[in-house]
Amino acid sequence: MQRLSGATGAIVWTALTPDGAKPGGFALTPSGTVLLAGASVLGLSLNEYAADTGTRLARTVYPAAAGYYAPGMALGPQGEIAFTGTSAGGLFLGLESASRQTIFSLSTTLGAQGRQVAIDSLGRLIVTGIVPGTSGTNWLLLRYGPTGLPLHAPVVVDRHASAAEAPLGVAVASDGTAYVTGAAGPGTSLDPNATQAVTARLALNGSISWLASESAGVRGVGAALAADNSVAVLTAGDMSLVHYPVVAGPT
Repeated sequence: MQRLSGATGAIVWTALTPDGAKPGGFALTPSGTVLLAGASVLGLSLNEYAADTGTRLARTVYPAAAGYYAPGMALGPQGEIAFTGTSAGGLFLGLESASRQTIFSLSTTLGAQGRQVAIDSLGRLIVTGIVPGTSGTNWLLLRYGPTGLPLHAPVVVDRHASAAEAPLGVAVASDGTAYVTGAAGPGTSLDPNATQAVTARLALNGSISWLASESAGVRGVGAALAADNSVAVLTAGDMSLVHYPVVAGPT
């Protein structure tokens, strides 16, 4: 990991992930320190580095989530840190306070892996991941409260019988509604495993109030919200930028 000067682009410092961990999500805290999530044979770790020197200031390790994968991580409105990955028990999810104390950690849905996590303005966690299907994988969408209580039943998005369907980006609106984009079916009729860019609106009650597909891209890789809660999605394959207007729906 490197920190670059915003003025010149010069390298300010370089730091290695401990234990050969595969790096995942990272963020800057309000105080300027750098947070990096990684995973290794020792577990999922959250590492905090000094802004000016790159010295590691703190490290938390969750052995239950050991493995070599890129864990997701996000900062909340109070500086809390949400993180997700995988464990023997399924999708792994946890939350630390801004002072680096564990609030909760849990595993759910056997065989699942967490990919991204986001926190809304009320501290609720939206988690996206993958779960095995009959063949290939499907999307798994979850929402938890600030203390680790599930707020609705798990949501599985399965639009293809055999493809590796996966969510790749998530954005949260001011009302807590989540917009998830990624790769899902149906792809082209010429390739039974093909996918296309799919975006879904996940309401607070766990319902998917709309779902849009874009054949120009094989997967949605990122989502961003405008002030009016319209959604922009970047797709890969045939690279394109899609803008979805505000659509009324349940919250």
